[in-house]
Amino acid sequence: MDLSHLSPDMMQQALVGLLASFRSFVAVVDADGILLAVNPAWRDFGEENPLIRGLGPGSDYLAVCGGLLATSDMRLGTVALGIQSALKGKMPLLKLDYQQGGPESLRWYGLQVTAPNRERSTPGVIIHADITEKMLMQRSLRRIENLFKITTENAADLIAILDARKGTVFASPSHSWTLGYSKYELPRIDYATLLHEDDLPLFRALLEEGATRSLSRTLQFRVRAKNGTVHLLECKVTSVDAASGDFGTLLLVSRDISERNSL
Repeated sequence: MDLSHLSPDMMQQALVGLLASFRSFVAVVDADGILLAVNPAWRDFGEENPLIRGLGPGSDYLAVCGGLLATSDMRLGTVALGIQSALKGKMPLLKLDYQQGGPESLRWYGLQVTAPNRERSTPGVIIHADITEKMLMQRSLRRIENLFKITTENAADLIAILDARKGTVFASPSHSWTLGYSKYELPRIDYATLLHEDDLPLFRALLEEGATRSLSRTLQFRVRAKNGTVHLLECKVTSVDAASGDFGTLLLVSRDISERNSL
């Protein structure tokens, strides 16, 4: 951002307005580690974080970090050491994520420190961004992925995810038990090649329909195992909704009903 054409007063107003626009907690620091200015989000910060709360213009940030090195909180001490290294010019830019608080008040922050430059007389910038919501979402997604993995690895049903344009995305290990394919062959299975030739038109029509709209349907089709035997599957086909209007991913949950159908 080029502010060289502005008067000193206008430049100061522009910088104050810029700092105020950040939702993250932002401070400007000089080459000696003294805080020169903080934005409103930093000033009004109400959580328990000794790297932000209670600190303002005039605070010695290097001294604050030095004090945290002696605490029993090794995580916070490591963050403080990194900030010290950046402010002392050992690295021009520091980026890291860290946790702060106890079990009932645990929060995550993304930290970025741009080192001050003595030669150019430019201050440094310290930014703490609350990323708790993002981290909790990532935790939730990992938990869902783990539950899905455990479920599919132990389910007797044949579970597959198909992309209407790219083919098989996922095939559960139960395909090995039922159809005789190894775990190394499963990722390369083309579902269309497994189908009985008489059922292939129905399957292709299903993929074409699933590429354009949401669907949920139960049908039966025959698949050929690796040894040539034919199995009759009862399959529940459901669209996996993505972004609005983005179709084409189908979840197939199938059960081998060959024995039941022969009775």
